[in-house]
Amino acid sequence: MQATSSQASIIDPRLNHVTQLLAAEKLDAAEAICETLSQENAEDPFLLHAQGLIDYMRKRYDRAIQLFQRSIAKIPNNPNFYGNLGEALRRKGEPLRALRAFQDALLLEPKFAKAHLGLGNSLADLKRYPEARTRFQFLIELHPQLPAGYHYLGVMLTALERPKEAIPLIRKAIALKPGYSEARFSLADALEQAGQTEDALALYQELLTENPTDSSIHNNYANLLRSLGRSKEAESHLREAVKHDPNSISAYYNRTSKELAQELSPEQLQHLENRFADPNLRKEDRSNLHFTLAKYYEGHKDYDQAFSHYQTGNDIDRRKEPYITEHQAKLTEIFKNFFTRDFFASRTHFGCESQMPVFIFGMPRSGTTLVEQILSSHPRVYGAGELKYISQTMQLVAQQLSGKGYPVCLNNLDPVQACILGEGHMDKLRGLVKDPAERANTLRITDKMPGNFINLGLVALLLPKAKLIHCRRDPMDSCLSCYTQHFTQVIAYSRRLEDLGHYYQCYEELMAHWHQVLPLPILDVQYEEIVQAPETMSRRIIEFVGLDWHDDCLNFHQTQRQVKTASVEQVRQPIYTSSVGKWRRYEKHLAPLIKALGSYAPALVSA
Repeated sequence: MQATSSQASIIDPRLNHVTQLLAAEKLDAAEAICETLSQENAEDPFLLHAQGLIDYMRKRYDRAIQLFQRSIAKIPNNPNFYGNLGEALRRKGEPLRALRAFQDALLLEPKFAKAHLGLGNSLADLKRYPEARTRFQFLIELHPQLPAGYHYLGVMLTALERPKEAIPLIRKAIALKPGYSEARFSLADALEQAGQTEDALALYQELLTENPTDSSIHNNYANLLRSLGRSKEAESHLREAVKHDPNSISAYYNRTSKELAQELSPEQLQHLENRFADPNLRKEDRSNLHFTLAKYYEGHKDYDQAFSHYQTGNDIDRRKEPYITEHQAKLTEIFKNFFTRDFFASRTHFGCESQMPVFIFGMPRSGTTLVEQILSSHPRVYGAGELKYISQTMQLVAQQLSGKGYPVCLNNLDPVQACILGEGHMDKLRGLVKDPAERANTLRITDKMPGNFINLGLVALLLPKAKLIHCRRDPMDSCLSCYTQHFTQVIAYSRRLEDLGHYYQCYEELMAHWHQVLPLPILDVQYEEIVQAPETMSRRIIEFVGLDWHDDCLNFHQTQRQVKTASVEQVRQPIYTSSVGKWRRYEKHLAPLIKALGSYAPALVSA
């Protein structure tokens, strides 16, 4: 707590002891003193502020906000009161109100570091990233020895998937404050994102040794272990996360449906159900909780209850703007009209001639991870996962070439530019293979970003020798699987069955067009055929990319590589067929999807 010199004389000395107790996180002792003081003067503004801090630390944000507001009403010129109000509002998930509170603090004290920091974080929460970066940089210039400024700028850059920029900033924060646990936790996250897996594992292990009861560390460490195929270890750490923090919704959610169904006790289930009544539960956590309970009920084959939670979880997910059907339909039509056979025929000499890139694409949850795992089990293939290189190149082309945006700007792309862009793409791909011996041995590098089906026109111009593998799956299973997956990076069309059906129709329409006009072949791989005849389909895939067969491709579930997608559990198991026709378990709830799919709906149902 901070006070102006004129106010310091009226602060009860016992509140200084409360401040010390709060710093030591001895909340019960602090609360006991505050209760005594409240009997003497319940409206003391500094007491109200101290009580607000206790509620804030107990994550009772509604009460904390009310107490901070009452303290401000009595002393409206204390910047620290506004700063803590802003933090409570941020934690409650109200970044716009938090922004105003931090601005009020800065009006009173322009160099107040905590307010600048809160302002930067609130701007990042609002996805106003350029403004947030400017604010963090200003804070660093103002207070160059403040570790938090470097740390939270690094956290934002990690969230933007720019770990190479984030890592040195977070390391700077740790250098300024050795033992800075929160920054070391963030560093582990950034290292994992940058592909420095061993360093991330070692750092998580250090943190757990120092903080064995920290639920967040157990949870993140478990996610990394699961991505590496170490599922039993991951489950053990998730159990620890729940044990040390029964309110850790993410730790429950990260468990598999099977583990939830087998191990969640009636008391734990009731505790989770009761969390919905908590007014401090953030909307994102509330949505995540619905998906957690949906997984539990699905594990118990109670599909009505499961669907109810899936539906509510999707309905309240506001992490992204709504899907607009007209925009997607217009985009599909623009691409069909622009990318014609004549367009490609007049550009046969464009691009880089490398045969190394393999693009695996289709609807999300259509088997792209499975196909990549089969391919990356081959000793001459490197599985790179979901890359954003093509979409980034598309944005770059739209910025650099004069025209009316993408794809019209491609009319101004010349052979030299296409060659340079294609070679630049290949340089980035090769750079992903860190080991020199492995790089020399690698003949194919896969990119399994599902949404690249939209970008195939650009791929054909820049990488005309690339291998294109289109993953297909039963439309009902494909769409339902998207609907029941709480994606980390939310997909706008996946939250409503009607939107899924519409998007699926646009996807099929565009893929049919690519099959007609693209000058390079596309291999269609049906998910149901892979699970029914894995060796036949695996051989067809390996042959298509121009490699000799290798028996390791049939043991893809044993391949030691990191998998970061929602299918991480499935590709660690031998082929199974239980996901085929899964939609029938939920059939009575899927009328909106069946209607939206139109001609792609199952014939038996639509008849």
